Amino acid sequence: MAVNGYQFDRSKVSAANDANLYDYLNACTSKVLPNRGDELDIIVGTGDVVIQTGTALIQGRLVEITEPLVITLPNAVDGYISITLDLTQINSSSGTPGQSDYSVINNQLRVEFVTTLIQGDTLNNDLIYTFPLASIEWSSGELNAIKNEEAYSEIFGIPYIYPSLNSGVSIISEDYLPGFRMKRGRLQMKGALITNGPRTLFVLPPEIIVKERMGFTLAQVSSVANEKATIYLHTDNRVELLAATNYTKGVWLAIDIDIT
Repeated sequence: MAVNGYQFDRSKVSAANDANLYDYLNACTSKVLPNRGDELDIIVGTGDVVIQTGTALIQGRLVEITEPLVITLPNAVDGYISITLDLTQINSSSGTPGQSDYSVINNQLRVEFVTTLIQGDTLNNDLIYTFPLASIEWSSGELNAIKNEEAYSEIFGIPYIYPSLNSGVSIISEDYLPGFRMKRGRLQMKGALITNGPRTLFVLPPEIIVKERMGFTLAQVSSVANEKATIYLHTDNRVELLAATNYTKGVWLAIDIDIT
């Protein structure tokens, strides 16, 4: 049959089917999940690290560490602490499915130290994906573990990126620096800018894909309620100020829009 349905009565649902669904529902991102155990916190020793309890969703596959896990590291070798999905391996089981004696040995999952990351897409026929929790660096014999901000972004909060402003555009205050970020498929902007006329304010990086031209009516930095500005987001990633009631008062970049 050319059409398959999985969330239907008596359907056969594989781990890959579930992973495709959960990955999409999580905006196609792999993350450490907040408020689960100790959020996979990392404690650094003299020659090892301890991964605390917690949960991650990695390419749609839920991974849980239920007790602290010690990873012994090779001396003076830089690399990464990785949760590795390895679909080249075959899981084994014992007992009767659905009964209390049933158990699975998962050979497709490891928490390990690696020197090289393999970033395969296990949802599209690749077999190995290494999800870096932290990078390992040695300096003068001292071990350091730097958490991967992208992996822990739901816990740290996704940082804003502060763009280079075009000529004729300036900030209003160091307290309101203009910035942008992508969070779960949404483009968010903050801060305030001022310019002496219509122009491109800045350009978003190419990894942010704007599929269609979008316009926004935003408040100006003014005590007058009806002073507005019009901002356009273009498919070539330009963020352009087209019109304003009063250009000299600046505009608030209060934007939160789904661009998926």
